[in-house]
Amino acid sequence: MRLSRIRFVNIKLDDGLKIIPDVTWHVNGKNGVFLLENGGGKTSFIQLALQTILPNAPMGKRMLKDTVEKKSVGHVLTEWIVDTTEGPTRYLMLGFTFHNQQKEQSDENKKEIDALTYYNYIYEYEEDDEYRLERFPVAKNHRPAGYQELRTFIRKHGNIYLYDRKMLYQEALRRYKILPEEWEQ
Repeated sequence: MRLSRIRFVNIKLDDGLKIIPDVTWHVNGKNGVFLLENGGGKTSFIQLALQTILPNAPMGKRMLKDTVEKKSVGHVLTEWIVDTTEGPTRYLMLGFTFHNQQKEQSDENKKEIDALTYYNYIYEYEEDDEYRLERFPVAKNHRPAGYQELRTFIRKHGNIYLYDRKMLYQEALRRYKILPEEWEQ
């Protein structure tokens, strides 16, 4: 497998001061370098991209719920070129959708606690597929898809596999020879 593209949709960082509305980076199966100034978001970029392999993974002590804006929904997709010697080029898309919400605790203090909910999905396709990375409905008419909206779409689509549990998702990745333990810090 070789990384082809990375797409971020509706990613809000630094309390919403930095916003990535819908951006795709093209790596095209080669090595890549991202040059950004200090505070430019390099660590956030890596942490977000890793969510498609290591869901809800921290970077050191930095949790994802503390990296993205509260009460936001975001989408992270990575597209991989499947190594094959026969037939048309095939791609594997790994997706991570999150909702960084605030919930109230049920005690008398009504103290707020943070909660990041998420799901992952896997989709294998050929180059001309209707839902390839740039056409995947994480945004429509410059509006990001909602958390439940995308989940409903995935459930209705028979060839996109939805995972609510990290362990099952990572087992599925291993079938594609993507080994999560190789990506851990």
